[in-house]
Amino acid sequence: MTDALPYMRRPCSECPFRVDAPLGRFSSCRYDALRETVGEAGGEAPLGAPIFACHKSHEGADRACAGWLATVGHEHIGIRFAIVTGRLPAEALEPGDDWPELYGSYDEMAEANSAELPGGAVAVVTAPGMVAVRVNPFRPHPPRCYRCVKAGASGLLDECEGHR
Repeated sequence: MTDALPYMRRPCSECPFRVDAPLGRFSSCRYDALRETVGEAGGEAPLGAPIFACHKSHEGADRACAGWLATVGHEHIGIRFAIVTGRLPAEALEPGDDWPELYGSYDEMAEANSAELPGGAVAVVTAPGMVAVRVNPFRPHPPRCYRCVKAGASGLLDECEGHR
């Protein structure tokens, strides 16, 4: 018997696939990087493609995101294989009766969560009261690089002096 595929049983309160979750939790470059976790009918994510792990997973002990599984898990060959081999229950691909509303696709979720600011900057809420900004869309920061910001005289967010 093979090991079970660890997964979340329901979307957490900050799950980006939840329509009612706070927007801007992660940068658009993060969603671009995670695009390889999804496919489409006739172009499914291949067997070796990574899974979209819940951001509340612990490093080295990743668990598949419940919102991702219910929204696009069926478009991932590795997930289908996990179901066929008994590593994941088929019910993981369906939202529960008491679940919040989820976005209908990965693209819909990523677009809603990638709020653009003037000049192509992207705002990302990293913690209560803290915001990161990717100022130049052609110079993306690494996925875990969060920068602090301050409001300039114009009211727009600018990078702090120490992070330019």
